[in-house]
Amino acid sequence: MLEVMEIQEVAEKLMKSKVGNYMDSFNYILILGKEKEGYLNSYQMCVQRMDYGKELYVSEYDLFSDEIGRTYDIEDFKRLIENQEVYVISEIEKI
Repeated sequence: MLEVMEIQEVAEKLMKSKVGNYMDSFNYILILGKEKEGYLNSYQMCVQRMDYGKELYVSEYDLFSDEIGRTYDIEDFKRLIENQEVYVISEIEKI
């Protein structure tokens, strides 16, 4: 799957997804963001069930090793603030 979307659309779609009933339940989607230099960065956008509702955040994500890098509060994530276009490379996965 490869779809170009504005990142706010991706966030809304993920927030509308049904998250499991446990505190450690979360859903995620993998996205690529294009940098000015022409290369792509990969990110994992997650929505997690919390005792007060759902929380949305973004982490840097290594597609080859599945390692998680720096995590951003969604309000501080520059791509969301600027509503940049991203490449959606996965379906919503439920954990």
